[in-house]
Amino acid sequence: MKNLEPSKAISLNSSSMKVYVVNCGYSARLFLDSHVDDYNDRIAEADEGASDDERYAWTITEIETDSNGRKIYSLQNSSYSKGFLFKGSPKDGDDYKVYGHNTDSIDSSKGNRYKFYMDEVGQNPVRYSIKSIDGYTLFAGVHKDGYSDHQVYARSGHQSDDRFKWYIFPV
Repeated sequence: MKNLEPSKAISLNSSSMKVYVVNCGYSARLFLDSHVDDYNDRIAEADEGASDDERYAWTITEIETDSNGRKIYSLQNSSYSKGFLFKGSPKDGDDYKVYGHNTDSIDSSKGNRYKFYMDEVGQNPVRYSIKSIDGYTLFAGVHKDGYSDHQVYARSGHQSDDRFKWYIFPV
């Protein structure tokens, strides 16, 4: 497995980059579960035991700039079945589940829920808060499934816990 030490995390410095997105709290790589639901979506999870295969690689693309000059990004999974990341609906308790829509390009089926801000929240190493454009911060849940994966959710408001922060590493 590629060495993903926090000191090797990078800044977003291009309009499109192929990267690993790694949760700071668990050192777990973002990926999409292999099971597809009735809407052709796959649950987003964070895997602590990840390898270097394509399931864990993402293309982060700057897609527009908002009226305040903030860059807005999309995240497209690089696996064989692709899938763009989006904030699910409706809420699951206080949080929204996060999914990947199982297509190789962004379509209009999820409205604007595939648009995210990537706000730098720390230096040395660089860390990001990934927020939906309506202000929900992505994080890795505490509980693990039977494969030791943490489900990824989105929660309203500012969060300081490392589970709400992400490293970006080059592939």
